[in-house]
Amino acid sequence: MALGGAATAPVPELRIAAGLATLLIFDAPLDRGAMELEGRSRFRLVDVGERILALEPLEDLGRGERLMLRVRYADGASPEQGVFALVTHASEVDARVEVFRRRDSVEALRAELADVRAQLAARTQELRALRARGAANGPVGLVMAGLVDAVGVRGRRFKRFAVTSGTSGLDVYDGASFQAATWTVVSLIVRNHGATPWGAATARFRSAASGARIDAATVRMPEPSIAPGASGRVFIETRALSARDGEVFQLEVGDGAERERVLSLQVTLDARVE
Repeated sequence: MALGGAATAPVPELRIAAGLATLLIFDAPLDRGAMELEGRSRFRLVDVGERILALEPLEDLGRGERLMLRVRYADGASPEQGVFALVTHASEVDARVEVFRRRDSVEALRAELADVRAQLAARTQELRALRARGAANGPVGLVMAGLVDAVGVRGRRFKRFAVTSGTSGLDVYDGASFQAATWTVVSLIVRNHGATPWGAATARFRSAASGARIDAATVRMPEPSIAPGASGRVFIETRALSARDGEVFQLEVGDGAERERVLSLQVTLDARVE
């Protein structure tokens, strides 16, 4: 049995009978001292528990007679109370009734619908962006997706780079960046001097000038990992980095493992177009 929160909702009926107990089982704790029962002296059993109310009348109610029962919840949530009409039916009795509160009021449904619509709009924008990137095959696809403007792509060698972490067993011996209006792709050639394979999974940049952190949108490798003693390429896509000559960034590339091996290096960009 569901309890509606509207004041105009019909009062549900409970069929009781002399000599038979009716159990009401609620989905939340009751305020045991706030229960109100019309004609309580006409009942042999009235027992209010934490979530259960037991009723047994001394005699059947007359034809058309209704006794009102009101219970109040202890948690204060809506609806705060439940109201029932006790009646006697000629051949039927409610021996066990599970009572739960219905929280689908018009206001709640409208709020939930607005939230779902907002989430859907955000997911739609993300899907459009992913589709645009997926369709960006070749130069024409890049232009159609808006990933390349009239300025095009500028390729820049790192003016300087220096590995700053000596404990990861990783080294970089070449690197370049490719800059468009809205994105930058950094290409690294990494050598693994460690004893275990290493694969890039995460990357983040930090500007030495402003301290601003920029997380990578995509980290990719042609191969799943770089074997010990071998070299491999790592490609990192992020939003457009500064094009100023001599701009310095701290770059950290991790493998995403629990005991993460991080390649940390400082790169100085060269604004000259190759």
